Amino acid sequence: MDSNDNSKNIVNADQAINKRPCTPPSSKPRENNMSTPKQSASKTKSSCKASNEKTQFRNDHRKNRSLQESENSKVYSSPCKSRLDYSAIPVANVDIKACQAEILRYKSQQRKDMLAEKKIMRDEWVNAKKRRQDEVEKETFSHEEQMTMSRLELKKMIEDNERTRKLLERKDREEEFLALKEAKLALNCRDKKIENEMIKNERDKSLKRQREVEENRQKSRNDREERRKYFLESVAAAKKAREEEEERLKKESRFEHAQEVFGRKEILYQNSVLQKSALEKVEMILSN
Repeated sequence: MDSNDNSKNIVNADQAINKRPCTPPSSKPRENNMSTPKQSASKTKSSCKASNEKTQFRNDHRKNRSLQESENSKVYSSPCKSRLDYSAIPVANVDIKACQAEILRYKSQQRKDMLAEKKIMRDEWVNAKKRRQDEVEKETFSHEEQMTMSRLELKKMIEDNERTRKLLERKDREEEFLALKEAKLALNCRDKKIENEMIKNERDKSLKRQREVEENRQKSRNDREERRKYFLESVAAAKKAREEEEERLKKESRFEHAQEVFGRKEILYQNSVLQKSALEKVEMILSN
């Protein structure tokens, strides 16, 4: 009886090992390649522990199996005993609830790991998005600041140019005023001839400048008039060409319409001729 019980225990242990539905940590499906240092350390410890327990169980199982085989050989050595012993048939003794609990435990652990990895990835994505938004805002702010500085510099440059222009104009007016004052003093000091010559020269210069200005105005006016005349001529030519094209299209449409009407009349005439000839033939036949 002891040998039979030992054989049953060994067979049940073999079946429990072969039919173990629980997946080890190494066969757990990996959803993501990313894992934290704590998770990797826990996985390494659990795998080492499971391998040590499995090795120890196999060694014990081999010892028990060798003892059971020796006892079975002693029991079945006598030829008078039957070789078929129904009590030695292994019976499945699997704790389904324990296996289901183990499966649920592994599944819950897997879900926890997946949720932790997803949370880490989501936090990393949020942080990356926030960093990107900060960079974009910083770049936008720097660009706007640079544009503002450029506008201010441009405005300052325009103001400086305007101020310089006004100063130059004022200086020119002052110089002109001083020149006129000196000329008046010189005119008072010199005789009338020199005064008349200077006045004449100034007048000639002003007249020449005025004539040049007037000539330039007249030239620009003539150019505008020529351009306007050329534009009007081109518009008139385009209008004339468009009218000629419309007239040609109208003539073509009238000609096509006339051809169509003539064709219809010709068809009607031929049909009437055929009808007359047919009526004449019928009358001849009836008269005969």
